[in-house]
Amino acid sequence: MTKINELANATELAAGDTFPLWDQSGGDSKQVSLSLLTSYLNTALANLNETLYGASPTTGQTVTVALPSSGNDVWQSLTPAGTIAALTVTLSGTPVNLQEFTLTSSQTITALTMTAPAGQTIAGALTTIAANGFGHWKYDATNAVWRRIG
Repeated sequence: MTKINELANATELAAGDTFPLWDQSGGDSKQVSLSLLTSYLNTALANLNETLYGASPTTGQTVTVALPSSGNDVWQSLTPAGTIAALTVTLSGTPVNLQEFTLTSSQTITALTMTAPAGQTIAGALTTIAANGFGHWKYDATNAVWRRIG
């Protein structure tokens, strides 16, 4: 029997190519196609690095966004019942270098205030947001700045 380290190297992959695996539940060696492995990995890793928060705020409220210390990117989805005259979004926690934050709103927020934890700033903070609008920032730990990238 040929050992795996004695096989020729592949120079490209196709969906039908197969890989060996050990089936822990059955205690047996099996094969898996690249397409099945890809499908499994896409499902398993779909939201591995993103945390989704939802809120349905009303005028005058503050929405606090907890930044995970894991470094997961954060998506704050705002779904108010209608246009909001004023809202504050406050980031809390200690962000990790290159961590990303996305803010979306299904409705218009006329006066939006964004605040960062002490010692941090938000460059390009939104002051208003249109219905179905968004903003996207990446954290620069060297300068303690959330930089708007979208």
